[in-house]
Amino acid sequence: IAASALFVSACATRPSTALTASSLDLGKSAEGDPCRANRTDDDPTLQNKFDASFVMTCRSVTASRSVGTIRSVVDGPAAMSGIERTLSCGQSSPVSVGVLQGLARRCYDSFLHSDAVVIVAKGPDRSIVGSAAPALVQPLERGMLALAGAPVEPQSAVRPSVNVEQ
Repeated sequence: IAASALFVSACATRPSTALTASSLDLGKSAEGDPCRANRTDDDPTLQNKFDASFVMTCRSVTASRSVGTIRSVVDGPAAMSGIERTLSCGQSSPVSVGVLQGLARRCYDSFLHSDAVVIVAKGPDRSIVGSAAPALVQPLERGMLALAGAPVEPQSAVRPSVNVEQ
């Protein structure tokens, strides 16, 4: 009976369906270009088989390369160590991304080979980590909300919570 109760309680906390999606619609960039996040299995920073990674692209001159990443990692010892090894960051500031609370930093992201805004938001059992070029904070936040299971429409206004000028 105890084992079946454990199984039922585990099923009661369903993760976001976005975690199993092959791609996410992130709306449009500030320039009006459509952005998507596509699942990747080639992310060496992930530590757990239940982690998920998506790379962001936006239709424009940068369409041939990734302009951001959105990762969902199961919390645990050293869960963030692989991601942190790819970042060289300044100080963090508290931010709100819709219903999520987190910390934002300006970083150099060696995975993207560029400067980035990095946002880490904690959930009950996993962290959502977004990293993108400063001009793409809105699509980044939209993807983070989707992976957290928070409702957000692709075209709805998500005001950037990060001051990208600092």
